[in-house]
Amino acid sequence: MGIYEMWHTPDERESHIEDYDRMPSDSVRKPAHYVKGEIECIDAMRSSMSKEAFTGYCKGAVFKYLWRYESKANPLEDLNKAKVYLDWLIDEQNKEKL
Repeated sequence: MGIYEMWHTPDERESHIEDYDRMPSDSVRKPAHYVKGEIECIDAMRSSMSKEAFTGYCKGAVFKYLWRYESKANPLEDLNKAKVYLDWLIDEQNKEKL
């Protein structure tokens, strides 16, 4: 059982999957090249890592996107990517309070 499964009931998981599956592919929140079959890379990573490893990964990604956004052709895209990773990091921290 992965981290996601530990923190969500089967009904919550099904609702989340249905909502997420309805999201259109985009380069920030759901890039098509990060999905293999029905599994998105970030979900596989979250399930395979300890909480500390996953939060460290998210923290590093936020730092990376903030570090480089000013030198990119589309800086807003990198800022939005940093926001996605920050949201995931916040979600992980909120799980500690449950």
